[in-house]
Amino acid sequence: MLKKRIKKRIIAVVLATLAAIIYISAGTYLYLKQDAILFPASKTPAGEVFHFEVPFEEVWIEAEDAKLHGLYLKADEDPLKTRGIIIFFHGNSERVQQFGATADEFTKQGFDYFIPDYRGYGKSTGKITSEKQFLADIDRIYDWAKQKYPENKIIVAGRSLGAAPAAYLGSKNNPKLVLMIASFFNIAAMKDIRYPYLPDFILKYKLPNNRWIAQIKCPVYLIHGTMDKTIPYTQTERLSRVTAGSPRRYFSVPGAGHSDLQDFPLYHRILYFLMNQKTDS
Repeated sequence: MLKKRIKKRIIAVVLATLAAIIYISAGTYLYLKQDAILFPASKTPAGEVFHFEVPFEEVWIEAEDAKLHGLYLKADEDPLKTRGIIIFFHGNSERVQQFGATADEFTKQGFDYFIPDYRGYGKSTGKITSEKQFLADIDRIYDWAKQKYPENKIIVAGRSLGAAPAAYLGSKNNPKLVLMIASFFNIAAMKDIRYPYLPDFILKYKLPNNRWIAQIKCPVYLIHGTMDKTIPYTQTERLSRVTAGSPRRYFSVPGAGHSDLQDFPLYHRILYFLMNQKTDS
């Protein structure tokens, strides 16, 4: 009888030890790999030539130890003759050239359109190594736009990961409006969906959209597909309930997932409606 008890205790200790090893290993893996998980950058050859229907320039913005590349697509050669500029931040597995072909959706409405690549993406140099560095790059992008346009003619927009830079800029500046597409509540909320058993303290990146959105003073609009499996629709529902002084609206696109929003006519009707909203700016 005693031998059986000892054997059970030994098995329990072994299993507990194995569980602890697996848990610690999973946490260590996520901590070490989260830069690559969050920013799976893909490069574009520096000499690659782009071709789009809309007139455009390739822009280079100096950052610390890097050069940020972006596409600047124009409704008019003179920025002061346009309705303003839309700065669009793309998702974590995308690059600028994926959006150049659809720029006329905005330029035909009289808006210039600027899509930057994060460092390490596309033709941008460098590598993302911290949230502080990432946000400093985002600040430089906004400063570039402010040199050409008054803030009441700047719209900051982003989808998926890119909604975080849009919320961040809106929280500390005064753009015309902020547009967040398929956005998450914060990184911890996404961690809870994918790695619910791991603690928050291992996260190097916070990207607290919930905190930033509460600090935005201009109108904020959120769009999300109801069938999004990558970033659940409930994330935008949570963001829409964050208390703030700014006007807030969110729009559902029934049946849309994470990567096919652009395939739904309703999504484009929503964009047209938002681009033609009058604000107090």
